[in-house]
Amino acid sequence: MDLSLKKELLSICSGKVFFDEPMRNYTSLKVGGKADVIVHPKDVQDLRCILNFLKNRRMPYYILGRGTNLLVKDGGIRGVVIHLGEGFKDIHQTKENGNKVFISAGTGVLLRDLLAYSVKNGLSGLEFAAGIPGAVGGALAMNAGTKYGCMEDVTYSIAVMNQWGKTINHEKRDLEFSYRKLKLRDGDIILEGIFELKRAPKEEIRHKIGLYISDKRRSQPLSLASCGCIFKNPKGYYAGQLIEDVGLKGYRIGGAMVSNVHANFIVNVGEAKARDILDLMALIGKRVKEEKGIELESEVKIIGEDA
Repeated sequence: MDLSLKKELLSICSGKVFFDEPMRNYTSLKVGGKADVIVHPKDVQDLRCILNFLKNRRMPYYILGRGTNLLVKDGGIRGVVIHLGEGFKDIHQTKENGNKVFISAGTGVLLRDLLAYSVKNGLSGLEFAAGIPGAVGGALAMNAGTKYGCMEDVTYSIAVMNQWGKTINHEKRDLEFSYRKLKLRDGDIILEGIFELKRAPKEEIRHKIGLYISDKRRSQPLSLASCGCIFKNPKGYYAGQLIEDVGLKGYRIGGAMVSNVHANFIVNVGEAKARDILDLMALIGKRVKEEKGIELESEVKIIGEDA
């Protein structure tokens, strides 16, 4: 990006702006080359101004949440990364109808903070999210969940900003959720979600959360950098079991390794490169296809350029 564009971007953005920023600092896998620019909009109006600036100059951009389901290639990202964090963290109750309570949460709200809010207020429904990393926007976009539930189960409506800067509300009946996906129009950016929860004794909610967290600690490599499950479960199968069946549990390429705890996790055991992870994913896909006749589909989003 030339100096004049940098100065112009700095002048119109009320939030922080960083140039040549390493993406490894923004992803749970701790890999990724540099982004040309990362901007941190201060609020919705700031986001609207940034989008208008980028569209008028036909500059590519990517929306980033917590980077927990993201693999950035070693060559980094050309264009602008828009990080929705500090300016999008409001949580509040919108209405109540009998036993039902409706909670609004900004796209940058961490799931753990939303869950803590629900526990504090005696609201049940989000217990399945215990231990899921990431924020509300990304969780909605990928319909994050576990065997105990998913975001679709508790979503009442969402608000998005379209590519022209207009804010639009979508009720659940208008949303197309599927396994690990929410279908959105090109350019739509999730601003907030409204969630339908139910009143319940706090002790019951905490007990459920404790059980779910214990299950995660037993079955997932929580102490190592990862992006969660790397492949979607094919219909009728568990990806982790397929990977284990073909003998790749514990297999390592460079600093990337198939977890010994859960074979559908690739963990960064050192100074892994994105290339290590991509090569390991390719090997897993090839081996499972050859030996099981099953095509594995990536659950992690892969962006950026090769080094």
